[in-house]
Amino acid sequence: SAARVPFLHNLGPLSPEERERLLAPDRQTQAMKVGIVRAIPATVALDALAGELPGERETSFAGGLLESLSGGDFIWTAGFASPGAGALRLNLSRLEPSHASVYVYSTGGEVHGPYRAAEIGESFWTNTVFDSSIYVEVRFKLGEGERVHLEVTELLHIEHPEFAPPAEPDVRLSELRDDYPCFTQVPCVPSSEFSPTALADRSKAIGQMIYVEGGSSWVCSGGLLNDQDANTVTPWFLTANHCIGNQAAANTLEIFWDYKRSTCSGAAPSRSSVPRQLGSQLMTTSSHKGGLDVSLLRLNSTPPGSRWYLGWNAQTDLPNTANVRLYRLHHPAGEPMHYQRQVSLGTLQGASPGYVYSRVMYAASAGGSSGSPIFTFDSTGGAQVVGSLSGANADTEEDLKKYCEYDKYLKRDSSFHSSFSLLAPYIASVPSQPQACVQSSTTICLVNNRFSVRVGYNTGDGPKTMTAIKYTPNSGLFWFVGDDNIEILLKMIDACSFNQRFWVFVGGTTNVEVTVNVTDTKNGTVKTYVNPLQTDFKTITDTSAFATCP
Repeated sequence: SAARVPFLHNLGPLSPEERERLLAPDRQTQAMKVGIVRAIPATVALDALAGELPGERETSFAGGLLESLSGGDFIWTAGFASPGAGALRLNLSRLEPSHASVYVYSTGGEVHGPYRAAEIGESFWTNTVFDSSIYVEVRFKLGEGERVHLEVTELLHIEHPEFAPPAEPDVRLSELRDDYPCFTQVPCVPSSEFSPTALADRSKAIGQMIYVEGGSSWVCSGGLLNDQDANTVTPWFLTANHCIGNQAAANTLEIFWDYKRSTCSGAAPSRSSVPRQLGSQLMTTSSHKGGLDVSLLRLNSTPPGSRWYLGWNAQTDLPNTANVRLYRLHHPAGEPMHYQRQVSLGTLQGASPGYVYSRVMYAASAGGSSGSPIFTFDSTGGAQVVGSLSGANADTEEDLKKYCEYDKYLKRDSSFHSSFSLLAPYIASVPSQPQACVQSSTTICLVNNRFSVRVGYNTGDGPKTMTAIKYTPNSGLFWFVGDDNIEILLKMIDACSFNQRFWVFVGGTTNVEVTVNVTDTKNGTVKTYVNPLQTDFKTITDTSAFATCP
């Protein structure tokens, strides 16, 4: 439909203010910025009851093209252009009806979807399309009294010389490209340095991350971790807090797997051709401001393709141990996967506790490497994670650019040993079979005690848990200041006899960050809803929440 869409909404080139925002470094995050969020024109608003849809075969409708097909099926398509972008994503919300399907695609043939109402919820960032224009398509059929609805609220304009080269050259943007003479692509590592077979295996655990936070998009690295129980495989994903430190950002995560060259002299693969996946749950995190810098995610789905889950070692106290060889696989500057070797330095006078400090011995890292696991490797083939990249220490900013002067270029990783108390409840706990909800001061059990509900909040000083009050068998109240100041009201409805779903409704009187987690304890299905910090709480009416009847 792309060639026939009459409404390719052109947002125009970035304004001077937008370009400044794209180019401005962010010292607070240390992650690599690759794009900014732009608003979608308000004229694009798909919303109509069954009887309000035009009967023509093709017609302009709600800012797009509406096609009426045989059998009562409809297709609605709208396009958006952001000149200069190397890639784009769309933010969608509130899809109706529940059986509708949404796709995004480019004129070059890249297609992603279908996305469903339960997945889209109140805010959903689509897969990245590597083009300067993107199309959204809704396929639906309406019964009597049903409504079609979709909000397309924001567009992510991605433009970076390494991650998504601009469609048109930009002199100032090209200045962000550094010369990395000491970087080593994975296929270029000599066998005398690291076993090629072992390197190929470990590379299957490393993902390149792109996510949205604070009106911008960022790139980091991370890796899959093993459960302690060898009989279970849970998609635990280790990265840094300064990459993803809240659930709102975790919801936007897209991971690119196997983004690496096949040979040392070969070309980089197209990012649109490698396996990828969307979404994650933030299980635990520790603020890097005055503390550790680690986050553990649980990916929303099993990673595609053949994966490797890294082992770990919580016993080795590397912050106090010197001369241990360490290895890293990562995505510096958004490039294909690279290799690096370091050696631990042990205790450093005046250094922050809980971190592994190491000197670079072979190859280098840069923006985009943040969050990547660092691991040991022995002659028997054992590799164990002992930390995750927080940043670099150098005398001056100019020293940070001297990647090859290893005597000045020190790396700082959050110690796995020091952060294990945060991680252990997840990766070191043997999972049990689903069981009935257990009510507590922070958890309520609804709908015959089948659903477990917890609500977290963050006023800007780290995540905490609200106190819960079960009000009726199907509803609860939550507060964090006092029980005379209710912040959140949540109720659930058993609508299995109506649309084969359990519904979730949530209202709030707050503008702090709120994370609502509802778990179906019968099968472990989890729904998470997030209200961003300094945003008035938006009422949630999710009538497609749990397709887990009966």
